[in-house]
Amino acid sequence: MDKEFGKLSRQQLREFYAHYHGAGTQKSELLQVFKTRESRFRKILTLVGSWGEFYELRASTIVLLFMHVTGLLPAFQAACLQDDPQQGVLDFLDSPQEFIELSDDLEAMGFVLFMAQMGNFQASISFGQSISDMVQRVASGDDEALFKAVRTDRAVLYAEPIAQRIALAQVLNDNAFMDRLAKAVTQTKPARPKPDLDDSRFLLGLLDDAIGLQNIANKTVDELIADDLQAISGSNTFDRISKLLTQFRQMSRK
Repeated sequence: MDKEFGKLSRQQLREFYAHYHGAGTQKSELLQVFKTRESRFRKILTLVGSWGEFYELRASTIVLLFMHVTGLLPAFQAACLQDDPQQGVLDFLDSPQEFIELSDDLEAMGFVLFMAQMGNFQASISFGQSISDMVQRVASGDDEALFKAVRTDRAVLYAEPIAQRIALAQVLNDNAFMDRLAKAVTQTKPARPKPDLDDSRFLLGLLDDAIGLQNIANKTVDELIADDLQAISGSNTFDRISKLLTQFRQMSRK
């Protein structure tokens, strides 16, 4: 049966949106735990190092590595092989998963991979691309991508393309670059896009992957995000969503 939004039905969009909020809650709860267990966190970093190095990998590779380390990969692969892979993934997310018993090393690896996933996730919502994608752009000479990546997760300073760019600036005495890097580290600039539009950006990313934003009318997107899912509030939702759509469509063409 044909779906309203290409790969996704309206109900599936609703369910992915619910899981998006659940992921944010899980990250907050996990970080709160580690804030009270600093010695445990230090041990993890001693065992496996910073998760910033993993941003050199594709975002999808980080997800698969996390699944492999935690023993979830076979169930996830089976979900993706269903006649309706999107529903298979939703069923996977809804089902209680049994994690394998992990050694200290693998438990630590699972944690840093989770943190890298969350960093990629946040960057995708804030800037429309993952930190992994930004690191690849840095390797091609894109300083703006570097500053956005650092603004999102300062651990990315350990990624080799960023470390090399900083080393080059040091050798060249490039104070202008260093000043902008300092602002990114202190999360002063670049400005973080408005958090109240995070939900809308997440949903636009889903729609772009499912059907392509060029194939859906602004009015339909506004009805879905503002009226159905109530992911954006206030006045002039159509104009605000239309502006976001223009930004996403421009990024898709790059």
